[in-house]
Amino acid sequence: MGAGQHAVQSASTLTAPLAITKLTQGYDALEDRIRMDVRGARTRVLRIWLTQRLGDALFGHLARSVAAQSASGVDDPGFARYMQVWEQQAAQSQLRPEKPVYWQGDAVLISAADVDRGASSSKITFKALLAGIEHPVATLSLDETRLRQWLGVMFSIYRKAGWRAEVWPPWFATAYDTTATGPNRQGPGGADRGNPV
Repeated sequence: MGAGQHAVQSASTLTAPLAITKLTQGYDALEDRIRMDVRGARTRVLRIWLTQRLGDALFGHLARSVAAQSASGVDDPGFARYMQVWEQQAAQSQLRPEKPVYWQGDAVLISAADVDRGASSSKITFKALLAGIEHPVATLSLDETRLRQWLGVMFSIYRKAGWRAEVWPPWFATAYDTTATGPNRQGPGGADRGNPV
């Protein structure tokens, strides 16, 4: 953790995983990590850090899962790619600026993330090593549109960080580059705006 940041020292600090209701994310060049300031019920705020290694595994898995689910039953690979680009652009175009989450207090480095994918929504459980034991510290539940929006934001953060793009499907860059209202222009990510979830 960088100077002035407080680490969560024990599991007792986090009595239950924070159910995220709003988040603001960005790239921290000093830490070389993704920073997510998340808020839950009763305005509780936590900063969680994601490394590139964890991001590669998590976002690659989610992007492939989204693609497989929406292209289910489509035999033509060219048409399937077209569908992915269109659905991603449609989701990104719905992003609207929100007030950011302002963090102060606890911060934690995420060591693992579990994904529970349903037919129309996903739940991501972020875990951290606390006192040598892995504990769930926050959960993020997203419908398909919000999941695509969040992935779009994370893709923009990857670009800003200069991290390798191989974890993302090729259609993702096409969708991002050709969306006039993509996350590099409005919504969370590029301008550190909040994202309601």
